[in-house]
Amino acid sequence: MIGHRAGSSWGAPLALLATTLFGVGCQGSDSPVAPGAQECPSAPVPLCTDAAQATAVRAAAADAELRLVPALESASSRDVFAQRLTVVAARLGSGDVSGARTALVAARGALADSRAQLSTNPGNAADLSAIELTLDQIAAVLGDS
Repeated sequence: MIGHRAGSSWGAPLALLATTLFGVGCQGSDSPVAPGAQECPSAPVPLCTDAAQATAVRAAAADAELRLVPALESASSRDVFAQRLTVVAARLGSGDVSGARTALVAARGALADSRAQLSTNPGNAADLSAIELTLDQIAAVLGDS
């Protein structure tokens, strides 16, 4: 009978400990941020540390999205840039540094594709150059060269 009491007195604390450890172990998988992802305000990049630069680059991204992209002659370039710059702007706005870097790479890919079509759409050259300058500004606030 003594053994039975000892076993029952430890049952509840052991169950509680097991439940707690299981919950702690599962907690990381519920996190919406990938390991190693950088976000504001903790990321040591100008987007997070310099409010003036962050505001300026968000305005430049919006300008590219609303003024430069619609001016492109090529419908396919307009569509791709509209989507890519929307994602970049959203990531900048939320302070998602890692996501903005990924979106920036995709936007630069669209720029390369559009430049390859300049022989068919020569009127895009000036707007593509302006978009490229905007992408360079974005890279600078993300800590990329």
